[in-house]
Amino acid sequence: MSEKENTYKNIIKSTSIFGIVQLSNLLISVVRHKFFAVIVGPAGYGIFSLIYSSFDLVKQGSGFGIEITGVKKITESTEKKDKDKVAAILIKLSIVTGIVGMLILMMLSYKISFWAFGDGQKTVVIVMISIAVFFRQLIGAQTAVMQGSGKLKYLAKTNLLGNFYSLLFTLPLFYFFKIDAILPSILLSAIISFIISYIYYNKMDIDKYPISFKKSFREGKDILYFGGLMSINGFLPILSNYIIQLFINSNNGVVQVGLFNVGQLLINSYVGIIFTAMTMEYYPRLVSFNKNNEKESSAVNQQAIISILIIVPVIVLFTEFMPLIIKILLTKKFEGSVPMLSWMILAMYFKAVSFCMGYVIIARADSAVFMKTSIIFNTIYVLLCIVGYNIGGLQGLGLGFMVYYIIHCIAMYAISKLRYKLVFEKSFYKLFSFGLILCTVLLAVNIYAEPITKHIIILLLLTICATFSYTEINKRVNIKALVTNYIAKKRR
Repeated sequence: MSEKENTYKNIIKSTSIFGIVQLSNLLISVVRHKFFAVIVGPAGYGIFSLIYSSFDLVKQGSGFGIEITGVKKITESTEKKDKDKVAAILIKLSIVTGIVGMLILMMLSYKISFWAFGDGQKTVVIVMISIAVFFRQLIGAQTAVMQGSGKLKYLAKTNLLGNFYSLLFTLPLFYFFKIDAILPSILLSAIISFIISYIYYNKMDIDKYPISFKKSFREGKDILYFGGLMSINGFLPILSNYIIQLFINSNNGVVQVGLFNVGQLLINSYVGIIFTAMTMEYYPRLVSFNKNNEKESSAVNQQAIISILIIVPVIVLFTEFMPLIIKILLTKKFEGSVPMLSWMILAMYFKAVSFCMGYVIIARADSAVFMKTSIIFNTIYVLLCIVGYNIGGLQGLGLGFMVYYIIHCIAMYAISKLRYKLVFEKSFYKLFSFGLILCTVLLAVNIYAEPITKHIIILLLLTICATFSYTEINKRVNIKALVTNYIAKKRR
């Protein structure tokens, strides 16, 4: 087997492992959000979104991106003793950043309540949620060590079991206390996820390394420096969505906020499981190339090709069955988000490609480009979404969302070519063009065709792209052999 074939095999294999886990997480999430949607409706969903966004905002802002920079440091450590040392530093740093994040959220609780809800009634709720920040930071450090060490099965089980047991213990709370269960559900989920993460972290071959907090900070300066930039990168998208939520809330209330966040949930969480699954193997692999242009070019091309082949059938499938998906996953009350989602789902095509190129910046720890692009892109995102919402409501917002990802994809391509001298293969351009034409046809049919004609054409497109994707992936990886080997291993 050639190196190229082996790489494709690893991409598909890791995507499959985490795809199965993410699919399981998806089913758990479906049950949770379906239950929540039935009980509290769009308005309650809007309130939940505003509270959780406040929590996530502080968590990202104070976390110093340890869950990402930690992966890089662990991957770069070749000796076991070095891995033990980096792991100890990450845990120490996460304890401190967790405490800092918890205190920040406590201090800002009244202001956040006032900004989000117009009064201080949710202050106590936000103060209690702050404890969850501490546990989430610890989880980030532990899972970073798992991912950087290549313990993807441990990482997969941590995610899956954490979500499963969180669901098991929080559903009764929502049943009995309805919207008042938001606080205990966020806090309880964080504690349960930490316990699961702690169990699998301790199953790893990581020896305790004696190091003080002071020395951890001294030797972890590079982690904190680039991690701080990563934290800003994680913070800005959350802040951007938070600004959009506040804007929608001030103009049309929490029901519209709920519909917007359902769109974000379906696109980023449900469709986004594809990106999450691929990242687990892709990011450590890019880091290991140590800024080698030739190897990076090959990796980006391979990842982009697989991403396109996977995402296109998903886009067509989602477009055809979107109203049904919303009814199944949520309730009929959330159908108001369909016009917005029709545009958002197409944006995922451009995200799939820019996602592959964007990780080169992170793997190279190119802080200058990283900061500039983060600020510029998020500013453009907020402006396009707000302008779109002002012009056409949620549907206009969805259009703004798609335009943003087109701009993002073009910009990332230019950066990849000009700054990093990445070379894109003819096979990538051909495949990208095919996918672009197919998405354009899909958009035209969805807008202009009569209902019956539309369904027939989209189902035909789905058949074509699904067959094409399977054939192209099978050319690169023997899918039948891969599945057979997987089943054989499970039977042993």
